[in-house]
Amino acid sequence: MASPSASLPVPPIPDLSRWRPLPPGAWPSPRSHIPTDEEVIAAIAFVWCIHWNSFSTMDPAGLCARILAKHPSWHLLEKRVADVRRRALADGHLRRPAFEAGLRMQPSMEEVRMREHAYDFDPRWRKARRAQAKKLTGSFQITCGEVVWGQLAAFVSGMKSISRDRQDLNSPRASPWRFRAAARPGTWQIARVNAAPAPFSVSKSTGFLLHHADVDPASVLCCARRGDTGTPCIARLGSGGWGTEDRGDMLRTIVDVDPEEWRALWTRRWQMYLDGIAPDRYHDDAERWARLDALRTRATFFIDAARAPEVLRMIARPSALDEHTRFNESSSLFPPDRSLGKGGPSFGCHLFLPGPEGDEIARPVFSGARSPLFPDSDELVAFWYDSRHLGYDDVDLASAPAIEHI
Repeated sequence: MASPSASLPVPPIPDLSRWRPLPPGAWPSPRSHIPTDEEVIAAIAFVWCIHWNSFSTMDPAGLCARILAKHPSWHLLEKRVADVRRRALADGHLRRPAFEAGLRMQPSMEEVRMREHAYDFDPRWRKARRAQAKKLTGSFQITCGEVVWGQLAAFVSGMKSISRDRQDLNSPRASPWRFRAAARPGTWQIARVNAAPAPFSVSKSTGFLLHHADVDPASVLCCARRGDTGTPCIARLGSGGWGTEDRGDMLRTIVDVDPEEWRALWTRRWQMYLDGIAPDRYHDDAERWARLDALRTRATFFIDAARAPEVLRMIARPSALDEHTRFNESSSLFPPDRSLGKGGPSFGCHLFLPGPEGDEIARPVFSGARSPLFPDSDELVAFWYDSRHLGYDDVDLASAPAIEHI
């Protein structure tokens, strides 16, 4: 029997005498030319001359893309475009096109006045000690009878709010979110949930349910996914755009709560705003601002309102929360003295929504009664943080929700 190697045909030996080199330029090597600084400066000036108002609005990514479209053989990175532009503007080799003078968009004086004066800040917040972020645990304590919740801008808004969320029975005229609610005091538990798991398959969580220990989580989900207005709960369903609009209030609050860390950065950013220049990812301060941007979406705070200044002080400086955020991991939040064996139990959490990016829905669940501590406010007994923005149909409602306590 012949070996396998003997049955394979022998490849022919190429005749090298018939090979001929390609003529110059017949097949240019892509991205083979590394331009000089002078060439990059000239290319930036060309782009600025053909794109209106690009001096103040086009970031290095836009410049680099347009330069490479004109010079496809160049090997050029966005970071180098940003570096050459910065140095050339500083030493005068690159100047703003004369015809763009006066075209840069300026903020209205009304908005400038609002940003400078319409601002609420309590100086006592600067004296708060910094909270600590640890690995997510299964429960936390609400002691003051109020919670603050939401993404970073919403969290700051709720921290300053003097009114509270209402159930409003999901009416079209429901009041806007206040990101502050009168919550039932005591132990709250955290569970990963899927309110409508597919049959005959492994159930993956689509969100979190935070609920008071006295409340049955299965009953809450079964009622809340219908938007039920009867016992045992009244769910107020949010929409995909439940984040609050931040007009500089959140940033200024963080700056003021830790001026030593942020005052110089805020001064530079404010001047860029007045000049109509949008900061890009290659700006000198971009990395430090990006740390805050990571807390704006796909995650929510839910904490005892009395501890909000401690959490804000923690956010103002790098902490374990940033490390957890980098890996999309949820955190439990503890008092400042936790590492010393004091401090007490967790007072809240910071939750990352599982699954691909999409809508994130806030679904506060109320008991239907008034809060004993705040008789003019509805009592919150659960909070469903859901990634499913569509309603639940009859098939979904017939399934039993999957609940996994942490």
